[in-house]
Amino acid sequence: MPTTAYKGRDGKVLISTNGGSTFVEIPGVRTTGMSGDNGPVDITNVSSAGWRELLTDAGVASIDVSIDGIVSTGTAFAALVAHMTGKTSGYFRVSFGNGGQMTGLFTVQNWTVTGAYNDAQTFQASLQSIGAPTIVAAT
Repeated sequence: MPTTAYKGRDGKVLISTNGGSTFVEIPGVRTTGMSGDNGPVDITNVSSAGWRELLTDAGVASIDVSIDGIVSTGTAFAALVAHMTGKTSGYFRVSFGNGGQMTGLFTVQNWTVTGAYNDAQTFQASLQSIGAPTIVAAT
């Protein structure tokens, strides 16, 4: 069976401007990234015979999302900025090229805007999950 690949531009990051009912794509995004952490708890002790032992399903799980792109206008971009400057959390959705998606409550942990005198103004934002997101597998 051949492998199916997806273009990077097929991945989208959307933000809800009404508490999670509807989502709007954040304009200007060029690059998206996502990483997950599912840290187990180390329970290694003298009886472990020199081998690490891990207690699974006991650590802290988290998902981090990174986006960067061109500074744009619109309500979705304004909502992203408002979450950073207001120190509030909001509902975000990451959609994947294969039709899957992840939706959850995130906080904007980091925000950077840069711009050279002869180039477009760009931004970078890092989102950190709050609680467990809802993940819908590709169909």
